[in-house]
Amino acid sequence: MNRFERGAVRRWGPRLAGLLLLVGLALGGCGPLMNRGACGASRAMNRGAGGASRAMEECPDEAPRPAAERLLSLLPAGQEAVFDVDVGGLRQLPQARELLADLPESTLRLLTVFTEAPLRDLDALAVGVSGLGTPGVNVTFIARGRLGEDHLKEALAQAEASAADPHADPLGEVRESEYHGARVFERIARVAEKPGVSLGGRAAAMLVPGVAALGSREAVRQAIDNLHGDSLGAEGQADLMAALSRAPRAKEGRPAVLMALIPPTPLRDRLREADLAELGSDARYLAASLAVGDGVDLGGQAGYAEFGIAQSVARHLKERVEALGRRPALSLLGLSAMVEPFIFVAARGGPNKDQPEVHFAYRLADENLVKLIQRIGKLRGVHGAGPR
Repeated sequence: MNRFERGAVRRWGPRLAGLLLLVGLALGGCGPLMNRGACGASRAMNRGAGGASRAMEECPDEAPRPAAERLLSLLPAGQEAVFDVDVGGLRQLPQARELLADLPESTLRLLTVFTEAPLRDLDALAVGVSGLGTPGVNVTFIARGRLGEDHLKEALAQAEASAADPHADPLGEVRESEYHGARVFERIARVAEKPGVSLGGRAAAMLVPGVAALGSREAVRQAIDNLHGDSLGAEGQADLMAALSRAPRAKEGRPAVLMALIPPTPLRDRLREADLAELGSDARYLAASLAVGDGVDLGGQAGYAEFGIAQSVARHLKERVEALGRRPALSLLGLSAMVEPFIFVAARGGPNKDQPEVHFAYRLADENLVKLIQRIGKLRGVHGAGPR
């Protein structure tokens, strides 16, 4: 393998592995976090903007579920993006273990705070993200599954000791306190020359048996407040939840991953600076889902203020994908054809067909997914890296 080929492997191997993980999540089946009933799922796909929300409105009213079962309601308010993931379904995917191994090591360490075997023990995961486009990105996890309080405390110390600042004193400690009856574990990382100075270590708490929170000190306490009904949490963010309701539901099968984003100003600015404005700098919202029927489907939409902007964004996205398919690195890896199924269409959506939107879709057939997994496996073999 020459220098150019080795460079292509280094650049594209990890990126494709990350894509594989998302596809693997999609193959897992439907998560229970936002499931409003099969009636909404069966009618939402391919109905245009607002189809998902209308389909859910058509479903019969369901009895309110406890907060501990609505993981999004436990995420602190003020989120800019949310992800709703069914981990239980992912266990059914034969290649799930390999896909999980391709996550960044720092993310794996955080997931193992919940359990030593996330793929085996987690059933559902809600993730909230804020501070996008700034150095202070804050991520909060709410997990449901077979979890243990003692493991939370021990694993938090190990994970933070490995992922903390390289200059941090390894003698950082995990302190335990009580907040509204819940045991809260917080790691205080110390700097050798400034003992006691916090580096913003994470905190964790078991909210109820089988449901735990992991995030900043403030986020974990807010999750406990939300459990007691002090706030609706992220579920009370009308604009974000409206965006999430627009994530397509599958015609056959049900989405395993749902996500929504309301781009904040710092993120919009960063996208413009990077010449990636079409990826969301002018979007009012972005919603997407990953689903599986007889193949893997990615679908979603973004809303805009004017139809002319939506048309321009769709055109530029098509050009980006076409340019990506022509890159020598993808050709070298034999993956150019796998970017061709991307579709971008400007449309007038909403109940009154007056909301400018860009709809996007991507389909990966089962046989192509297998080929992609095999190719990633070979790339990892070239690097000499086995599953973590």
